[in-house]
Amino acid sequence: MPSKLAYNRWLSILRKIILIFLIVFLIAIAASIILNSGKRIRKTKNLVRSENQAVSVLEKFQAVEFSGQKRKISLKAEKFYLDKAGNQHLEGQVEMADEEVPEKIILRAQKMLIEADKKNLLAEGGVEIKSSGLLIKASALEYNFDQKKVRSSETKIIWQNLSIISKKMVYSVQSQRGILEDRVEGKILKSDAEFTFITQKITLDGEKNLLLAEAINLIAGQLEARAFRGAIYLNEAGDDFERIELEGKITLSWHGREFKSDFTEINLTSEKLNLLRLGNVSVLRSDGEFQVEGRGHLWRMEGTGRDLGMDFSDNQKAEKFYARNMQIKFSRTDEDEFILSGQQIEHNLLSGKLLVLGEAKGKFKDYELQAKHLHLWLADRSFEAEDSRLEVKPEFFGRSTVLFKKDQPVFMTGFQVLAKPESLEFTGKIRIWQNESYFLADKARLEKETGRVILEGRVRASLPYQNSETGPGKVELTGEMADLLPQEKKLVINGLVNLQKDGLKLQAKELRLFFDDRTPDRLSHFEASGQVAVFWKEYLAKSQQAIYKPEENIVIMNGLPELSNLQGDHLEADKLTLFLSDDRIQAENQKRERSLTILVRGK
Repeated sequence: MPSKLAYNRWLSILRKIILIFLIVFLIAIAASIILNSGKRIRKTKNLVRSENQAVSVLEKFQAVEFSGQKRKISLKAEKFYLDKAGNQHLEGQVEMADEEVPEKIILRAQKMLIEADKKNLLAEGGVEIKSSGLLIKASALEYNFDQKKVRSSETKIIWQNLSIISKKMVYSVQSQRGILEDRVEGKILKSDAEFTFITQKITLDGEKNLLLAEAINLIAGQLEARAFRGAIYLNEAGDDFERIELEGKITLSWHGREFKSDFTEINLTSEKLNLLRLGNVSVLRSDGEFQVEGRGHLWRMEGTGRDLGMDFSDNQKAEKFYARNMQIKFSRTDEDEFILSGQQIEHNLLSGKLLVLGEAKGKFKDYELQAKHLHLWLADRSFEAEDSRLEVKPEFFGRSTVLFKKDQPVFMTGFQVLAKPESLEFTGKIRIWQNESYFLADKARLEKETGRVILEGRVRASLPYQNSETGPGKVELTGEMADLLPQEKKLVINGLVNLQKDGLKLQAKELRLFFDDRTPDRLSHFEASGQVAVFWKEYLAKSQQAIYKPEENIVIMNGLPELSNLQGDHLEADKLTLFLSDDRIQAENQKRERSLTILVRGK
């Protein structure tokens, strides 16, 4: 029994302890509720602040009915207030961050206004927008939260390493495209890059690293260009252009006065030009027709053609240009000029060498040329040509040559020609002619000052002459070498010489043809020497020397002449004269007893 009483006593005490604990717990909960309720009341009262109190961005957005919207936009400022129209005003080191675009942007300004409909933000005073690779600075700016579009005035953009300023700009943050207008100026900020442009309107495409411009003027190193339209592709680093495409009445100038070249200024006009960066080299391309004009210390050039190309070294030195279907005129300060044309022309501006391919033509002061292709050196106007035809003008010869008329051109063809300031040299199947006179040879040389013409290797010639009785005729000649000597008024043919005229044939080791002093193209007479043999009708006459006089149509043979016929008759004399027009042969002996024998054919 006592133990049961003791148990009931402890049970009663335990119940009292549990009751007391429950009462204390309930009091604690009630006190906590009262305290938290007081804090909420105090917090709500703090939202109504004076204008000079700082407010966090998130609080302000929630306070102006952005609460409940899951937007990745945040604001902060030193001052914030609402006007009667419900517009939000933020002042002093204001910052807005928008993470709802592919590349997060941060907008900073001294003042911002968010319109009551929460669609547009207006900013002014030191306005800046930063994004990946992009910085926008403006005097005033408008930002649309829904379209993610920026409108600004007096704008400066730093896009990678490119700086652009303009009066007006519209930029889409979502698509990374912008339009800048009203005199746009841009330049590369890289220290060693020389690239600037001015345009009325430009479209920026950040994804393609592309600028599309209208009415553009640009400077790229030594190059200056103007065009109606232009597309500028930047490289990945954005520190230089990768290529520039220009269209519409383009004018382009290159200035390289500090470079040693025949031309220190080149100007181009075209409807389409592309400028490419290939490593350290710049390449200019023109599709379609173009005009070119160049100037230097001594030379000027003017030309037209299609599909121009120009190569520049890493320091913008113009190295060469090339084009198709081109005609180009070169002139010097001393009034010397010439014209080149061909299916393709390549001009090395550093060496002064020109290559003309495909129906190459050249019009020079002293001659005109047609060839398969042509290599020309500008310094002295010398050239090499293949499969060529040359018209040598009378002005070429400083002294009037013989055989050819001095007031008419001489024509030449050959496999290869080398023109030097002092001479013309032909090789390979040479043909030289004027009217009915012509020469064939393997090699030929025409000397400018002396008027001398030298022919070598299987020489053949056909020369007209005048006979008072029979009228005009031709002399056919062959030999191993021929030399026209204007000073001596003669043509010398060496080697195994053959002459044919009507029924007359002559052979000798050397033949000298003399021309009239007053008429250098008129044959006066010729002299043969060295084992001379004359074949005429059924006669064979031999001697050491022979003279032929075309006017009289006679052959005079001296130096132990001999005469024989087909019947075996033989005659020796001191002098033989063959009268070719009336079939007479006169033999003279002048030893102890002078005798004269006249043979008349058929008697």
